[in-house]
Amino acid sequence: MTNWASWKQKYKKELWHIAGFEEIFVDKVLSQIPQITPSDVTPQYRFVDSTGKSRYIDFIIINKAKGYLLPIELDGFSKDKRHVEWIDFLKRQNDLITQFGIVLRFSNKQMFDDPIDIVRKIQQTLKLQSEKIATFPVPTTNPKLKPQAETTLPVEIIGAHKANSNRLLMVMFTVVVVSIIYAVSINQKPTISKKLSTERLVVEDIEPISRVERVRTPKQHIAAHNAVEHIGTSQLVCGPLAEVYEFRNGVYLNFVKTFPDTPFTAVVWDSLHKKILLQGIRLEHSLHNEICVEGEISSYNGQTQVIVHSLANLTLRKE
Repeated sequence: MTNWASWKQKYKKELWHIAGFEEIFVDKVLSQIPQITPSDVTPQYRFVDSTGKSRYIDFIIINKAKGYLLPIELDGFSKDKRHVEWIDFLKRQNDLITQFGIVLRFSNKQMFDDPIDIVRKIQQTLKLQSEKIATFPVPTTNPKLKPQAETTLPVEIIGAHKANSNRLLMVMFTVVVVSIIYAVSINQKPTISKKLSTERLVVEDIEPISRVERVRTPKQHIAAHNAVEHIGTSQLVCGPLAEVYEFRNGVYLNFVKTFPDTPFTAVVWDSLHKKILLQGIRLEHSLHNEICVEGEISSYNGQTQVIVHSLANLTLRKE
């Protein structure tokens, strides 16, 4: 692969984001680093955490010959808004450090305000990795990459990040404690107390999934292949489900054909997907059956789509 435009086309699905942040990061940062080529970078790199759950890294720079093994995460502002999500974030962070020895994190705002600083930090880290090489195993959990027995990382990085990970955990623990104390001080119940029975709370908050049933296609609807003609309007769109594709923030439901040939996609965010799973329903069970989604039809990167906001906007055929 010789250029970034071809690379972005190849990984169009993995780079998709409602605000386009991942693609912007490629344009503003990764493509500006002369030390790497498109073939050195894999987006949405899959790894398995300590519980056996599949996780995804936004980007990984990996090249055994050059000594590169660098996970990169692009973060929004809301990582610490909810205690349960914060704990999951910390667990994921710890597993990243355990498996890769290092991870660089940058905010979306930093990407827009100072991309040059991000470029320099990545260059500095890659330089350290290439200068002094030490044997280091490469996780081979990503089916897109050929298994490799080992790659290389600098001895300094491996040792330094073992120490840094402990300091990072202490800082994160302090932030959580301070947040709880602050919540109590303003006469609010700390989030942690509301989540002592997380599963029960989530189940109680779920609206009935009464629309997941054996139903005929509603009469007042448009076919999935005609959705492109109704961009900007709210519609009930129906068609055969051809593909269920999980990504980091949720699930894509591709109608009629699989990506990239699908004429219409429904985006189900992770929060809604969890509600569906907690009802004992798997979206994969509706493959090749007629399903319907309701919402405003929009277009992103040439893909016609509807973002599903609630269970009431989704009708499945349950096998």
